[in-house]
Amino acid sequence: MKTLKVLLGIGAAIGLMAIATQPSGAADVPYYKGPNQANVFSWNGAYVGIATGYAVGDINFSGPAAFSVEPRGFTIGGVLGYNWQLSRNWVFGVEADLDWTNIDRTTNIGPVGINSGLDYMATVRGRLGYSFGTWMVYARGGWAGGHLATNVGIANLSADDFVTGWVYGAGVEMALSRDWSLDFNWRRMDLSGTQNFGPAALNADPEIDIYKVALKWRFANYAF
Repeated sequence: MKTLKVLLGIGAAIGLMAIATQPSGAADVPYYKGPNQANVFSWNGAYVGIATGYAVGDINFSGPAAFSVEPRGFTIGGVLGYNWQLSRNWVFGVEADLDWTNIDRTTNIGPVGINSGLDYMATVRGRLGYSFGTWMVYARGGWAGGHLATNVGIANLSADDFVTGWVYGAGVEMALSRDWSLDFNWRRMDLSGTQNFGPAALNADPEIDIYKVALKWRFANYAF
């Protein structure tokens, strides 16, 4: 509940800022007027945005030693994408993002403290949405990767590797005006790779759930 309240608070603040920055009357006309047709809102076009969120998950290690770390932390980054409005209701899109994070946690195995987490991550996804005019619900999935760093305190060992895998999730996006929208979403990242500590290597399998809110600006909001 605390995480949800934080995200809702961030989303409300971003939404108010977006509305406040609109030119006079823009927020009151969230529609695209196509040639020879009535006013109909369109999700079509390219967009950029900023996003923040909160992540929880597990990193499972196996090999010469087996243990798990349960990282937590915030994310912040940018998003870039393009939508094609296939019909009045169906929207297909592609989207990519890059986030900087402090998703980590320390676990103790006896006297040994092991800290592990992701400090940045990226995804490239396809998205299929169903539009209700100025609202859209969607599902998405694609490629994901992240930079995983692990430190073993007492042994003074560290590993620093890029792990890859898949991402999938769902969300809801609402238009604040013709050009601005607010996107609330959840995603699951299933990653795998190796953490190389020099004399030994461990298999690492991060599974991370991320709850995000993004403010997007469509700079090519045209119907083709």
